[in-house]
Order: sequence, then structure tokens, then C-alpha cells
Amino acid sequence: VRAEQVTIQAWSAQARERGMSKYQIEAFVKMFRYYDRRGFWGNSRVLRYLICRPPTTFEEFVERTARERMSS
Repeated sequence: VRAEQVTIQAWSAQARERGMSKYQIEAFVKMFRYYDRRGFWGNSRVLRYLICRPPTTFEEFVERTARERMSS
């Protein structure tokens, strides 16, 4: 897994190519610009609160996905 930053212009072009609507793209661009200005705040308890259970770890996700693909 590798994370890399993509410019808003590049992301918008990819989104248009994939069929996202103008409204969807504009909404995401506003969100991206907000995070660029203000940061992305939160803590490890937010997701647990939102989904009402402990979140799945990356390791658990990989193991589950591997098991599911092996059984298919």
C-alpha cells in the first residue's frame, strides 16, 4: 500500500473520466480544499463511535480478504 498526494486538478480529471457528475466533483474539491486549509482532525475513537464496534485493523482486513478469495 502506498499513499501519494494527487493535485486537485489531476484528481478532478480522473473523476470526470470515471463518470462522476459535476456536482460530485465540486463537492469533493470543496472538501479537499477545506482539509488543505484546516487539516484533517479526529482521533482513534471517532470511527468506533460511528460504526458502534471496534474498527477492523489493516491486518484483519488483509487476512479476511485472503480467506475469502481462497474460498471462492
